[in-house]
Amino acid sequence: MNFRLVVLIALAGAVVAEPLQLANGWLVRPAGRQIETGGFPMAAVLSPDRKYLVALDAGLQQPSLVVLETTEWRVASRTPIPDGWLGLTFNARGDRLYVGGGAQAAVFEFTFQDGKLAPARSFSVVDPAKRTSRDFVGDVALSPDGRLIYAAELFQNSIAVINPQSGMVIDRFKTGRRPYRILFHPDGKTFFVSCWADGMVLQHETENGAIRAKFLLAPHPTDMAWAPGAPQPALEEETSPYVARIFVAAANTNSIRVLGVTASGEVRVSEAINLALTPYQPAGMTPAALAYEPASKRIYVACADENAVAVLDVTEAQSRLLGYLPAGRYPTAVAALPGDRLIVVNGGGSVSMVDLGPAERLETYSRIVRENSPYRDEKIEEADVPTDSPVPAWPGGPTPIRHVFYLIIDEGVRYDQVFGGQAAPALRRLASEHGRLENFRALGETQADGYNWAVAGISPDFVEKLRRAAQAGRLPRKDFDETEPAAIPPAGYLWTNARAAGTATAVYTARRPAVEQAAALLRDLALWEKGGAMPRLTVMRLAGTLSEVDKAVGAIAGALARSRFWPDCAIFITATHAGGVSDDRVPALVVSPWVRPGAADTAAYSTVSMLRTVELLSGLRPMTQFDAAATPITGVFRSVPAKQTPAAEATSN
Repeated sequence: MNFRLVVLIALAGAVVAEPLQLANGWLVRPAGRQIETGGFPMAAVLSPDRKYLVALDAGLQQPSLVVLETTEWRVASRTPIPDGWLGLTFNARGDRLYVGGGAQAAVFEFTFQDGKLAPARSFSVVDPAKRTSRDFVGDVALSPDGRLIYAAELFQNSIAVINPQSGMVIDRFKTGRRPYRILFHPDGKTFFVSCWADGMVLQHETENGAIRAKFLLAPHPTDMAWAPGAPQPALEEETSPYVARIFVAAANTNSIRVLGVTASGEVRVSEAINLALTPYQPAGMTPAALAYEPASKRIYVACADENAVAVLDVTEAQSRLLGYLPAGRYPTAVAALPGDRLIVVNGGGSVSMVDLGPAERLETYSRIVRENSPYRDEKIEEADVPTDSPVPAWPGGPTPIRHVFYLIIDEGVRYDQVFGGQAAPALRRLASEHGRLENFRALGETQADGYNWAVAGISPDFVEKLRRAAQAGRLPRKDFDETEPAAIPPAGYLWTNARAAGTATAVYTARRPAVEQAAALLRDLALWEKGGAMPRLTVMRLAGTLSEVDKAVGAIAGALARSRFWPDCAIFITATHAGGVSDDRVPALVVSPWVRPGAADTAAYSTVSMLRTVELLSGLRPMTQFDAAATPITGVFRSVPAKQTPAAEATSN
């Protein structure tokens, strides 16, 4: 993305780029000077002398290491690598860099001099001939004495210990599920591992890998930062029991957690710090990465889905949220520099250099972050819906629609594939006789993130950080839904929330061919007809070719239109993504006797707009800030139902 810098006159010297509006309604206006890297820069590390920053691009193209010179603020070099994911660490001298090799199941060593990297050695954690989809190296850390390399084996739930002298794995320790970050205690006797899927941080003995302690913190603990020194006590007569603290990002929440470390080595959970913009904001901040700046005693938190960096003063035992900095799209890493400067690595393909300046500048930046978000607390309880719409303005509000069907085409389908040709006769007929959304955009770029946006109102950080490796063919795994423990979204899924609210729900979310899904639903519909009752909410995932999906949707709509339940039904149909094309419009239909025949709504909608509408009609509260902020779909509806049932004829031909 190309950002043109603009200076906000008389606003304390704050510098931000021109705004870019995302399909979900958020604005992106990153602070500072931008360097475009392209790809998906997902991790970064400063050289020990802080003259250089190395960013790891793990996007769709060949992974690479981008070296930026921090004084001149320019790209010094770019080095392609076979694969890479998260792990970056320098040795103490700064002349060696170690990189987690992702699906190559290895740690790569590079020499480093004057901003340039050169390949040195490669340390495999498993025999390449025996490598499987479970062999994947993420984070890497050097022991404090620099003698050993510790590598997180993400899907093996273990830590491999490598002797760089021999190049051999000399030990392997079991740890929690999906080990993300490795952090050593400075004394080298223990190390900490954040366990993505367990909500825990484990403390291991360095010598033998034994688990000394487990700390249950919050969902999706990821990055960790060590802050030495005792915090100032709340009261003058008190003395802090801690000589250091570990700050832990909890990506499936709006908060970070703090572990206090005593002089004896005991570790305790000491604090939870809320980063939300408002008092009642649902999940969606996604704190993903941390940086500690010792001179100012500040912690900087990259809040990925908020496109912002939270600024904390951690001088005292009770940390203070000072404000926010606007970042680029999906910030993934932060690094603090001398001179009140901060580097922000943005997963959207850029790196920012921000001059922090006086408190007034932070106030300006904080206001911009709040302006960038369309979310407001009042939207949780009441959505912007016309008074005569059958869509209720609040969860549980009155509605004549008692049965909601949410059909998700789990494939890449473009708007013009359906409405620009003859490929989908059933969908086109349903659109002509009911309603279609002309300006509906999918929030997903792939099936993995698009499906999560459709049923959870967010793409979890696990999905965001791994889906590109899978899409590019480097990671031979596709489990980015409820089958993977680390992929569970912050508030669960639409159907889990419905069941928790006591809403009768039918779920067909196994990824199997669309015609099989339709057949299963039609069998159940026959039983519901006999019993005289049907679930209020039905969620279905449809996979297969467009022709197969079209046939399935036509069969479902026709059967419902002939059923006793049709007068109070509404069917919502959309696709998870547009197949990676620049025009991210996807087909989106609403089929119901409560829809104006042939309605074509040109309002700007996205995946979470449809999710929010389904939630309101099903009596459910929003799951994240994204569906809470979304505009419900109302333009195709009318206040009285149709007398005819044209959907009965909507079978494909």
